[in-house]
Amino acid sequence: MNTKNTILKGVNWNSAPCPDGPVIVDKLWHDFKREFIAIADRHAPLTQRRVRGIDNCPWLNKSIKATMRQRDYFHKRALKSNTSEDWASYRRFRNRVTNEIRSAKASYNKRLIEESGGDHRSFWRTMN
Repeated sequence: MNTKNTILKGVNWNSAPCPDGPVIVDKLWHDFKREFIAIADRHAPLTQRRVRGIDNCPWLNKSIKATMRQRDYFHKRALKSNTSEDWASYRRFRNRVTNEIRSAKASYNKRLIEESGGDHRSFWRTMN
């Protein structure tokens, strides 16, 4: 027998009435939700996934993103063809992306330092 079915059958879904009177709907809902979430967490735990497209890197601009798309294109092409020319193109674009990101991040941080005007607290608040 499937263990998931056994676990679900073993849960008492019919809660007894409260000792001080009638069944309280909020208590029934809380009990059901607690049991259901415990079983769901055991069999389908939450996993973290990275989501692309969220712009939480203010130093990324359109030209860097275009270069990243070219890099990804050449990587896909190199994986399919496995030729040295395609791998060289991929490495060239990979290195270009890395250098562009480094310089963009450095100029962004430099601009933050200049805008903070010596106020270390505002600088680190922005950096964090």
